[in-house]
Amino acid sequence: MDNFEEMIECTYKIPEEIEETENLLKMIKFPRLKFNNYFFTGTGGGSRASIDLLNSYLIDKTRRPYYAHQDYFLPGFIGKNTLSLVVSYSGNTEESLYAIKELLERESKIITVSSGGELEKIAKEKGIFHVLLPEGFEARSALPFIFFTLLKVEEFYENLELSEDVLSTVQLLKDERDSIMISGRQVAENIKGAFPIFYGSYGFSDCLAERFRRQIAENGKTLSHSNVIPNMHHDEIVGYMNNNLKNFVIPVFIRDSSENQKIKKRFDITKEILEERGFKTIAIYPKEHSSKLARMFYLLMLIDFASIFHGSAMGFDPKDVSVIKELKERIKDE
Repeated sequence: MDNFEEMIECTYKIPEEIEETENLLKMIKFPRLKFNNYFFTGTGGGSRASIDLLNSYLIDKTRRPYYAHQDYFLPGFIGKNTLSLVVSYSGNTEESLYAIKELLERESKIITVSSGGELEKIAKEKGIFHVLLPEGFEARSALPFIFFTLLKVEEFYENLELSEDVLSTVQLLKDERDSIMISGRQVAENIKGAFPIFYGSYGFSDCLAERFRRQIAENGKTLSHSNVIPNMHHDEIVGYMNNNLKNFVIPVFIRDSSENQKIKKRFDITKEILEERGFKTIAIYPKEHSSKLARMFYLLMLIDFASIFHGSAMGFDPKDVSVIKELKERIKDE
């Protein structure tokens, strides 16, 4: 099996990976903790993408505020009343290892998540509650393991009941994955050779637009851009007055049949304006379903397939991220 086939198979098996994660988490008992807010720290297409997805999914369900972070230095509010989730699939992410030292100094409550590495070692040494993930995946492909672990954390501490959402998500993906893969290939063909700009909406597809940007960079070796409606209406839309861009820029709208009417109107009118100016646009929707989580993962699966097919069509190895390794080695040498 070559790298392309391996990445396709890994995406195809997302529903089984969700089930595996749920089975592993049945054996875990989270500690009883008192805190006022959440702090998430994690980077890249696995950890940060999972955090963003979690925040969009639970935006109307959580009682406590959360803050997502991707840097060495911590915000000033973090202290004894904060639950900090330190996430690194490899367990060796420099920013996360740097952050956990300061979190310990501030006496924050901490839960760590990794497949091993230095983060697991620190957790054992310091008596921090650690969730061990299955190893052997590309970090971006480990998103189901990371996301559903973080979801279980929130489900426990926010006293939520999300099992039906999870079950329906698994079933939808199993039922639709062949058609999702075909749709992903079609999207890849439509954006080949272009500079795609992915637009989502707050609390649903904002995280998916960003997921597409990340995935098409790593799997497809293609630069792109992502933004959110209505945010882009206050500045970025003016850039489309440059008609020279229509020859290579393709706006991709990541939609939902359950959109708020104000957001639906903004998406529809934006599409009209850009097409009137000569821009080709693409809109992708999930299959209609009562579960928000199921619709989000339907689109995530489509996006992942599209990015892999795009990379293959452009002649790239979807697993090759050697420039990241080069960057990390040079940082070590300084």
